[in-house]
Amino acid sequence: MLRPLAAALLVVALAACDPAGSAAVGSGEVPAPAASAAPSGLTDDAQTDEGEKPGDAEADDAGEAEPAGALEVAFLDVGQGDATLVRTDEATLLVDTGRHDRSDLPGLLDEREVTAIDVVAVTHPHADHLGQFATVLEGLDVDEVWFSPADHDTLTFERALDALEAADVAYAEPSAGEVYDVGDVVVEVLGPDAGADPGDLHDSGLVLRARAGAASVLFTGDVEEATERRLVDGPHAAWLDADLYQVGHHGSATSTSPELLAAVDPEVAVASYGLSNAYHHPHAEVVERLEAAGVALYGTGAHGTVTVRHDADGWSVATERDGEVRPGEQEDEQEDGDDA
Repeated sequence: MLRPLAAALLVVALAACDPAGSAAVGSGEVPAPAASAAPSGLTDDAQTDEGEKPGDAEADDAGEAEPAGALEVAFLDVGQGDATLVRTDEATLLVDTGRHDRSDLPGLLDEREVTAIDVVAVTHPHADHLGQFATVLEGLDVDEVWFSPADHDTLTFERALDALEAADVAYAEPSAGEVYDVGDVVVEVLGPDAGADPGDLHDSGLVLRARAGAASVLFTGDVEEATERRLVDGPHAAWLDADLYQVGHHGSATSTSPELLAAVDPEVAVASYGLSNAYHHPHAEVVERLEAAGVALYGTGAHGTVTVRHDADGWSVATERDGEVRPGEQEDEQEDGDDA
């Protein structure tokens, strides 16, 4: 069902997204982090009220406007799944939509007074990333939707396609080398690249870097080491460099290879995973690799929702609760988030 729909909507999406040329990213200097504590130069405010968010037009009308270039990235605690809200003065993006067996995402967005989203990007159609897409699309004012090119034979995917077909939104399947302006956010697409296998949901997933002012964040979805090697060796490898990194595949040992980590060279990393999850994410070698690289590591399983903000005053990190990212016991990988 998606492929005929995609053909009809892709033209609309390309007109709406305004692809632009690439631009140099600012370094957004962040001081080196300290182990198992708030990084030096970063504010770590546990139990922070996360109701006030930048980029919300109604909130700005009610109070002082946020400084130009402010970027806020909220890694929402949706259990063993992904949902990340990216906000600036001029743009709101949602990367992934949580799990299919939970209904928490609409409430989390409502708490942040999100009523409209410029782009909903689903990195791949596993149910721990696509899970509440239909509910988001039906309940909020969404301008555009980005999917990977992969199909999936699940009820969650079929529900998502039905919601997409019924909605009045632009649709695109971004691919490597494309650059989009979404308000004041520049989104560079690193994947899927030309070598991606469309039958492999992880390999063909969206890989995106979002930039606003001097700050940048990288999303790799669940891509694994073979894909990471292509990205590192590929023509857009420079786009991997980012201040903030969402740890690939929930902290699985299948991802965040030494080569990728060296290319990204982040100051802060956040792993989205559920506490005591069945996959034992994050895996020990990934936690150790990030800590050895001096990266300030946070996790939704340990800290709840993690909000990382960059503005004229620099970087700050707010967590829903105090905690420490600890590795789970590794076991063989299972297929993530599949449903009937």
